[in-house]
Amino acid sequence: MALMSRVFPGSSTASELAEVRKYLQGVANNAPGLLEEMRGPPDWRKAAAGRVPPGQHPLYCGGSIVTHHMETFAAKFGFAMHFEVTGRPIGPDGLVAARWYSNADLLEGKFPMEAWDVMGAPATLRQGKFHVAEQFEYAWAVDEGGAFGMFLGTFRKSFAVLAFTTAGPRKIFEDPPVPLRLWRPGSLTDG
Repeated sequence: MALMSRVFPGSSTASELAEVRKYLQGVANNAPGLLEEMRGPPDWRKAAAGRVPPGQHPLYCGGSIVTHHMETFAAKFGFAMHFEVTGRPIGPDGLVAARWYSNADLLEGKFPMEAWDVMGAPATLRQGKFHVAEQFEYAWAVDEGGAFGMFLGTFRKSFAVLAFTTAGPRKIFEDPPVPLRLWRPGSLTDG
């Protein structure tokens, strides 16, 4: 997540580039195959090269390794935000349906902008006058009893996570079926 949150257009100061190099090394050491996967297939690289500014490199985010890590993070975000906002964990009958979106998804119109219409103004983490709005913002909408929730988090200008939670029976996501991976408590054993 540290690497992915630093991948955004215009990140070119010496300190930003040093940070990216540090996290690239960490990913190379701890997630074998991920960096190779993010280079993308040759046809994709050729098509993507024309869509990025000179000196920038597109990253392929559709591979199985990056998908696994990002989906796991999205689910963890959903569980954590449900607890943060409602004060209660999701119990054994609950579920999280979550998806992540890259900054490229936003540029290509694949991000559901209407999600912002449902939620209140974004919040961020604060301690006195210090805040991290440029790094992380989140918004939410929950029903009166806190049984159902919708949570959105943005991480720098790099990616966003959209999660739906239910603390009760799972049928809410099954009829009609939700086209997102469903996570139940206890299913986050790795990532």
